[in-house]
Amino acid sequence: MSEPGYNPLVRIVLCIAGLLAVSLARDWLQFVYVVTLFLVLCAALRVRFVPMLRSIKVILPWTVIFFLIHLVFSKLSEPQVGWLSILQAEAIVLFRFIGLAGAMGVLREGVGAESLVDSMKTLIDRFGIRSHFAEDLLQTMRLILIFIPEVMREYRSIERFNLALGFDPPVTLRQRIGFYGGNLLPVMSRSLSRARQLGEVMNLRGYGQVLPRGQLSPLAFRIRDGLAVLAITALPGSVLWVF
Repeated sequence: MSEPGYNPLVRIVLCIAGLLAVSLARDWLQFVYVVTLFLVLCAALRVRFVPMLRSIKVILPWTVIFFLIHLVFSKLSEPQVGWLSILQAEAIVLFRFIGLAGAMGVLREGVGAESLVDSMKTLIDRFGIRSHFAEDLLQTMRLILIFIPEVMREYRSIERFNLALGFDPPVTLRQRIGFYGGNLLPVMSRSLSRARQLGEVMNLRGYGQVLPRGQLSPLAFRIRDGLAVLAITALPGSVLWVF
């Protein structure tokens, strides 16, 4: 039997710590230190690097474009400053945005809405919290986090249906805008209809009348998870302490 992985909350903490540490990096030495330590933590937590690379790949073209525009405006606003000095100052900003995208990539793998909410629910049950507000908040988080993936699955279903009918898939940006915009109303209508059915089923089953509410997949927060959180939270502070 394989060893269970870390609690999803650990990766949430890792993402937050990475975002904060990258924001605190003020020069190249600090930035290299943050990136190296963050990658070591990711490897220790068995986080795959592919999702981070995908997140960087998505925003990289737009980041470079805005970087060039900001570089020109910086030179025009301070013509007495040389290009080399401006380039060095703006380059760290560029790589900071790339680092932020990489940190957000941690959420692309293994942090699903169901597992995240279940882990938070497990903590609430362990501490003996009996609160309608907390239960409603977790359920709202679950619905929000699964809404966009559900919408994207609806679009993929429409794409497969169109392919089965012999229609060509949208390739260009104009075709994609027309496809997503043209199908927005039926997709939203279907998603809202499912949400309404879910609400009716929850009312029929007496959801919210008895506390605590049950859950299907308890995810315990173990000692190794707590030690991992302590190690991760030291990342932002170490930037200020080491330098």
